[in-house]
Amino acid sequence: MTTMQIKTFEKLYNSGKLIFDGKYLASRSVSEHDFFSWFPESEFKSSEFDSSNCEGTVDVEDVDFIFESYHSFVCAVDSNNYQSDKVFIMNEEFVEVGQFSKSYLNWLELFRLASDHHYKSEPPKNERTVLVVDGSGASEALKIEFEAYSTDEIKDLIGNISDPTPLLDSCKQKDAHQNEKLSVLRTSIIKWLKKNPDSKLSILCSSLEVLKIFQLNYETYLRSFSFDEFIKDLEDDVSEFINKVEEQVQGFYLQALAVPGAVILASASRVAEKSINLALVFSTLLALFLVFRSLKTKVKFISRITENTKFKLEVYQRRVDDILNIYAKESISEKLESSLTQIDKLNIESRTEIENVRDIIIAIFSTYVIVAMVFNY
Repeated sequence: MTTMQIKTFEKLYNSGKLIFDGKYLASRSVSEHDFFSWFPESEFKSSEFDSSNCEGTVDVEDVDFIFESYHSFVCAVDSNNYQSDKVFIMNEEFVEVGQFSKSYLNWLELFRLASDHHYKSEPPKNERTVLVVDGSGASEALKIEFEAYSTDEIKDLIGNISDPTPLLDSCKQKDAHQNEKLSVLRTSIIKWLKKNPDSKLSILCSSLEVLKIFQLNYETYLRSFSFDEFIKDLEDDVSEFINKVEEQVQGFYLQALAVPGAVILASASRVAEKSINLALVFSTLLALFLVFRSLKTKVKFISRITENTKFKLEVYQRRVDDILNIYAKESISEKLESSLTQIDKLNIESRTEIENVRDIIIAIFSTYVIVAMVFNY
């Protein structure tokens, strides 16, 4: 029925000219002309008028805005695309349903765009299942089964349902990015459903939240190249630091070989006497001096490049503070934090390794001197 017909019915009902008589609507003390103007036989097959009693009746099943319960109303919207801003619920009388029908049907269309599988069960069971799968293989199932909810929950849904039109219009727009938008839509719906596993149907009241997730994810997609470059620059700086530190450690290993080399050469040049000669002592001390100077230089160099790299990361962090996209900001911040941890760890490990080599050289040389003195060799 039209909105005007519903208003007419409401006026007649409130004035007492129409009453419920079992499964029928009955009119009392009205003319035949008036009754059939309200309920014409061409539209209401069960419409009858008893002239002798001036009484007309029509089966309530023929009146499409009268429902037995809230559940039957939402099922009618789901099955028959029923649309009206006011309905008559038995025992509740007239109820404002606002834009429920329009909003609910828009949600169904949005789910059709996003879902890989969207199917409705056969009557009498009114149930829809929406399966959404994103590009990474993550999936979530949304089951719309009104019979599983109480009357109060259905009333709350009718009163609080939100309209996803802005999101729907964006995803329906045929442009070069439509496929990417649909992909982002799937990801956004899955993210919301995973966040609210115990109240999935409330997504119908959360269009603004889903739209916000969609916009942030879509912004990340649009700016993904610049973010990738950002991450690449960060990783290049960390890799450069690692390579320089490894070069210093390897270089110190090579220079540390100078000590045993000097000892061997000096020993070979000795005459046949059994005591430590001056050449041996001088060459060994010189080798030790050069190695320890190299150690100090390399430790300083490692400290300097550590500070320089950490300063670069601080610059990156200041740039991250200017990013409005919260997901990109969190991702890059996590990468920065991981890089800082990696740099500090490598700094400590490399310096410890160099110092361990120094201690080994001192221990071995001291052992050699003691043995030579004891055995006069």
